[in-house]
Amino acid sequence: MSELPGVSIVIPNYNYARYIGATIESALAQDHPRTEVIVVDDGSTDDSQGVIASFGDRVRAIYQANQGHVAACTNGWHCARHDIIIFLDSDDMLMPDAAATVARAWRPGISKIQWCLSVIDSSGRQLGHVFPKYPSALDPETVRRELLRIGNYPCPPTSGNAYARDLLEALDPVEDGGCWMDSRLNSAAPLFGDVVTLHRPLSWYRNHGANAWAGLSVQQLADRIEFTRRHREYVARCCTRRGISFDSARALQRDFWHHQDRLVLAKLRAAAGEGRTSVRPLLRDMLGATLISTEPLWQRLAVASWATLLAAAPPRWSRDLIDARYEPARRPHWLQKLAEHIGQRRRSRGKGHSAG
Repeated sequence: MSELPGVSIVIPNYNYARYIGATIESALAQDHPRTEVIVVDDGSTDDSQGVIASFGDRVRAIYQANQGHVAACTNGWHCARHDIIIFLDSDDMLMPDAAATVARAWRPGISKIQWCLSVIDSSGRQLGHVFPKYPSALDPETVRRELLRIGNYPCPPTSGNAYARDLLEALDPVEDGGCWMDSRLNSAAPLFGDVVTLHRPLSWYRNHGANAWAGLSVQQLADRIEFTRRHREYVARCCTRRGISFDSARALQRDFWHHQDRLVLAKLRAAAGEGRTSVRPLLRDMLGATLISTEPLWQRLAVASWATLLAAAPPRWSRDLIDARYEPARRPHWLQKLAEHIGQRRRSRGKGHSAG
């Protein structure tokens, strides 16, 4: 049996001294013998550098002036020795068999392997939530089709991905634009190779309230909608580079997740007394996109029912409906248990497809 490929774990960090130690420990605890750990501190002003230094030569440490997430990740992988690279956020953790599981599933032609994350709180307590809930048959060709259809596909945040060095080299230098490394790499990965999905958690995602997309304020939703628009423009540039046709405006119109955010933003603004926007055209756009979505029928019906109820709800009820959809920790217990049961069934059905 040939030796498993090596895995480089790159940890970009900025002012997460509270969590970086546990993150590094999880990377060092991998049961795959061909694993290296590279930590890039992006100009932290807290005690992060002291925590990193305490690991001595067990990790390769890089200290740089603050340049942002993309630069930190780039400087890290440029030092990597192996051909599989995991970018591990400095508030998350890897499960002990993550690197070995990825290495066993790797094959030529893969640009990225992605998996699920299990959510913990700031103290490491498990919250009983696993995401994303991937469709059971999310094979590489389905991923490519969905990317070209709506400019996106079911994928996890940074700590749920392993990338091929070939992909990183093809995109180097990665276009920044104030975004995160994973948003750029995830967008391009299906255009440069196969994206393989593993239907089981390999990482812990720490929800501590200060995560990049934590909370649902008016400004955060507005930022997310703008991010989605710029993201589609980046996909269009990647497609042009590969000689593939892609219409970013049409892709946005097909994306019910985007229309969901627009509807929620309008309701949040109304609840905050920031003026009223007619939700009818927003609901119409969302229901139209939901109708042609490739999500399972039951999910489309559930989303359409929730959106219709939210559009009709008075402002004082809107927040509870929004929290039930966006914030698993705030859902009624019965609803969260139902969501987890559905997620478990989807993951069990997907095991036969996890090798792509």
